[in-house]
Amino acid sequence: MLKDVHPADIERLLREERPMFLACVHRDEEYEQHRRVVEAATESLPAHVFALWAEVPRVSAVMLRLNIHGTPTYLVFDAYGEERGRLEGRADQEALERLLREANVLGAVTGSEDSA
Repeated sequence: MLKDVHPADIERLLREERPMFLACVHRDEEYEQHRRVVEAATESLPAHVFALWAEVPRVSAVMLRLNIHGTPTYLVFDAYGEERGRLEGRADQEALERLLREANVLGAVTGSEDSA
């Protein structure tokens, strides 16, 4: 389940020793449609994985800390807070699911892989 998070809380969450998918976005005319795509891509994540949506100011400490040059930016972190995947710019559900699989820290994304 995708949860809203305040950018100031991201540092604390990175220390909680849980894998994390983080969508850093800003509000624009495609905001709601974009959120639905991210929700669909993250709905099958295991329960122990944080799936977070953060509206970040265009210039902020979290953007500097995470080396984000623009939004949207999608990041995947392992349980130790190490970045394992990054995608910059708008993405469709397939691209986000591929990012999650390739990061190899979140477990299988249901519906994206064969069950054989």
